[in-house]
Amino acid sequence: MESKNNPQPSWKTDELPERFEKWSEGWKRIHPDHTYLFWTDKTNRELVEAEFPWFLETYDKLPKNIHRADAVRYCYMYKYGGVYADLDVDALKPMNELFPKLSARYSRLSEEDKRNFVYDIDPDNPETWKLSYSSAAKPSEKQPVDLVLPLMSNDTKFIHNVPNAWMASKPGHSFWVWVLHKIQNTLKDPKNANLVEELTGPVALYETAIEWQKQRKTIQGVESDTGKNIFGEFNERIWFAPPGVIFPYDWTKAHEDGSYCSGQSPTFDANECIKKVTTEDSYSITYW
Repeated sequence: MESKNNPQPSWKTDELPERFEKWSEGWKRIHPDHTYLFWTDKTNRELVEAEFPWFLETYDKLPKNIHRADAVRYCYMYKYGGVYADLDVDALKPMNELFPKLSARYSRLSEEDKRNFVYDIDPDNPETWKLSYSSAAKPSEKQPVDLVLPLMSNDTKFIHNVPNAWMASKPGHSFWVWVLHKIQNTLKDPKNANLVEELTGPVALYETAIEWQKQRKTIQGVESDTGKNIFGEFNERIWFAPPGVIFPYDWTKAHEDGSYCSGQSPTFDANECIKKVTTEDSYSITYW
């Protein structure tokens, strides 16, 4: 993935709270050769109106600002690619060092080779998402990393397990259009209007990823009447960064680490949090 838009946060205005400003400056410091794109409520709508006019009516009908903040980030990813990161995501290492580690698949390695790995969905049985590794991959097995979604924990049944607080993608990946269409379809049912996670957030992302993988499996290798492969857009696979790489602080374990890792805690301490929960494989951290 060769994109240098990194990251693409959004805020109500162009004036950030002090804490967010500090973390934003950290991204710029660690990625000095990347373009830093910053969005506001005003520029968000302008983007949708200019580049996604078919989605504008849905965007305007979303009942809360948090819905629109969720939805528009998928527009960023389709239009510009690169990395999206929420303002409370703290960069620990350059992201361009992460993607090569996810650029190949290799299963059933020995324990010592299990450092560089990604998860891959078994579309028919998501709870048995298998490990795929890259550290001993053969050159012929390497595949381009088109899109990366992060996993927060090993609980693959947990529908909140693919947070949309960090995402990486090449520009124009069709998956993001699928997410926008899912939002449109979900909003058609009035009872879904006040949902956040399910309508535009991590649950919507999780469910769309599974749907995408199922579709890939269904049509992979099928040929049209002309003899051409019709795999088409579904040739663009999804990679999953394992737990601890992007989100070493798992908010479901707030009872263990929340006192110093949660930005909402009166005893929040970013340095202590990094010390306690990150490893050498961690590239960022979010203070939920």
